[in-house]
Amino acid sequence: MIQSFSIENYKCFKGKNGVDLGRITILVGPNSSGKSSIFQSLLALRNSSQSLSKESTLVLRKAGIDYGSFEDVIYGHDLKKSISYYITLKISRIFKSEFFLRRKEYGTLIREFGLDKKERFTLVFTFRYNQKNDENRLISFSIFDESNEELISLNSNHPNRNRGILLSKFEKKDKDKLSDIFKFNILSESTTPFDEVLYSGIPISNMNFNNPNYISRKILSKFLRNIFSDLYRTFAKIHYLGPLRKEFDRNFSSTQETPLTVGSRGEATIQMLYKNSQNRRLMNSIGKSLQKLNIIRGLFIRSSKDGFLSVRCSDSKTGEIVNLVDLGFGASQIFPLIVDGFCSQDGTFIISEQPEIHLHPKAQSVLADIMVEMIKDNNKRLIIETHSEHLILRLQTLIAKRRIKSSDVKVYYVNKTRKGSQIKYLKMNEYGDFTVKWPIGFLSEGSKRSLEFLTAKTKAMKKNGSGI
Repeated sequence: MIQSFSIENYKCFKGKNGVDLGRITILVGPNSSGKSSIFQSLLALRNSSQSLSKESTLVLRKAGIDYGSFEDVIYGHDLKKSISYYITLKISRIFKSEFFLRRKEYGTLIREFGLDKKERFTLVFTFRYNQKNDENRLISFSIFDESNEELISLNSNHPNRNRGILLSKFEKKDKDKLSDIFKFNILSESTTPFDEVLYSGIPISNMNFNNPNYISRKILSKFLRNIFSDLYRTFAKIHYLGPLRKEFDRNFSSTQETPLTVGSRGEATIQMLYKNSQNRRLMNSIGKSLQKLNIIRGLFIRSSKDGFLSVRCSDSKTGEIVNLVDLGFGASQIFPLIVDGFCSQDGTFIISEQPEIHLHPKAQSVLADIMVEMIKDNNKRLIIETHSEHLILRLQTLIAKRRIKSSDVKVYYVNKTRKGSQIKYLKMNEYGDFTVKWPIGFLSEGSKRSLEFLTAKTKAMKKNGSGI
């Protein structure tokens, strides 16, 4: 599970900037400040991990997502710079069961690294543009432990061009026998390139079983594979929902494939709902959420004689049974997040841009309650980019009411400066109060406009002699 995420030299972020993720992570700030760039960069790395090949490039165009060229996303459009990712993982139970518990086979490495006492590792990926091939390449990868000590470093620009692997921690122990075992260069005894080492682990099929180094190389291979397996499992559960969602079709076919996500525009929302329509608990959660938003009273799926299906609901005001598409544009914009939030797998990480769009202020506040319900009693997490002060104020209230812990809600303010965009953490205490002063230009706007109105009203009434 990803605990924190930072980027360097991506779009408007010059230096290293990042966020520690909560159960609910909120990104706020002015338009064009870089809020979207934070999770766009994460999606690009996710897409790269899903396209494992010898190219090992940062994938910027895939599955309806187009972030442009490497020159478009590198800070200052300077192709001499590199883009770096810093991802801190909390290792899974699967990792522990497959690696840590096999002490007879991996005991030496476990003791030397102290892996049985560690819960988190930070992975650092660095990409750079290659002018000769006209493409970006992954040029280095490192793993750091909780004390920020570098354990493993792979670099494609190895001095002897053999693209070696260095175990930094062991290099400091030249007199240690284990140092001799672990200090080696991959291509000195293998033909495996850097990217295959990175993504597949160190190959062991062509190594001599009588070689004392063999077991150590096998251990390292297993360690890398487990680390990346944890990362890939996390990436596979990242769902992204963009700022404008697709309007629903009036009818749909039950033969359509059943997706694991609603899609970046909510295009698979109805199919995902249908897939889970026999789960009364989920259907009740979705129905109650829409009731809270005062959109509908009930929800069900109807089958027609021609084999097509439609989502039917009762209007919140009249009680009339209508097709979902007849409830208005606002319903189509919030429905995908609600379906994905309740129907997605445990451990899903949902990224949503402006979920409050086309919702009136009261509904924006209710959305905070629904978000808290989505992550209740599971390991799901939300990262929300929003302009809604109503949503944030309601989250503060829910913290004060002990409906959610303040430590589970992380709020970040993103602002663009002359030296690149900066991310500021706005911590809340156990009562929902912010412990730092809000930056100029966000939650104070409502109060400003109210004061501006009262001042103008007072002046007008005095001018007309109406009194106050």
